[in-house]
Amino acid sequence: YGGGPGVQRYPELQFEALEGVDVEVLNTEPPVWKLRNFLAHEDCAQLMDEGRKGVRPEKIYSKSRVLFDEEKTRPLALVAPSLAAGAYGFHDGDLLWTLGAFILGFLMTSGLREVVRWYVSEIASANGRGGARFSGLKWQLGPLLPGEIETEGARGRLLSRVQALCGVTRQYLEPPFLTLYRQGDGQGQHVDSKELPNDSWSAKDFKAFEANGKQRMVQCLCYLNSVDLQHGGATVFHHEVLQGLQVQPEAGSALVFCPSFADASEDLRMVHSAATVQGPVEKWVVPIWSLQ
Repeated sequence: YGGGPGVQRYPELQFEALEGVDVEVLNTEPPVWKLRNFLAHEDCAQLMDEGRKGVRPEKIYSKSRVLFDEEKTRPLALVAPSLAAGAYGFHDGDLLWTLGAFILGFLMTSGLREVVRWYVSEIASANGRGGARFSGLKWQLGPLLPGEIETEGARGRLLSRVQALCGVTRQYLEPPFLTLYRQGDGQGQHVDSKELPNDSWSAKDFKAFEANGKQRMVQCLCYLNSVDLQHGGATVFHHEVLQGLQVQPEAGSALVFCPSFADASEDLRMVHSAATVQGPVEKWVVPIWSLQ
């Protein structure tokens, strides 16, 4: 998965470090893998049991990211010239009317674009950056429980597997969440990469970005239980290059892909969603990100 001689296009992964794991390539460009036997069924059961018993701190999910597609607003650029052309013909070539119509069209389309941007970012995503309403429950797996040892138990073994895959130490993993979807729950289209710093950022924003590990590089979505196709719950990729790829949850497996390139720039082709769970079933997952 390089980008040419001597160029590493995507973050490097250490599949050979995972003993007993079956690696299936679901897509080559951009790369998506499914890893079977990533987590033992006993560990899956233990994590689900911890969620059901509420032994982990619950996460109140208040923000998500909605993908605002600027490309789809480009046809609005034709409005101002069209109005100007109409005014020019209707008013016998009067330049004042023509200029006024152009300015009016420009202001109208600029305002409409900003209204759409505001709605997507502030309403559709519940104040998030770019696309997804989330419904479900989350528990924090970052903090240790009383008496829990960092490298032991289901939590410890899961994080150790992700560490081995990504070739990083524990500090380069974002604190994960145990997530439960029930009937009617799901998550809309979104990207999991972070917006990179730009000139509009304040010193406080930049400091927070640094403190939170900078960019998300690799996503490892661990499925704790299986969900039949008829009950929904698939992870669905929406960019055309992934050709409608949908991955159904399979107990103990992990879906792996890169929300960012090796240089930490966002790969917005990795927009995906969690299909709504249909019927009286549960879907348990643990999404884990390695950090820059």
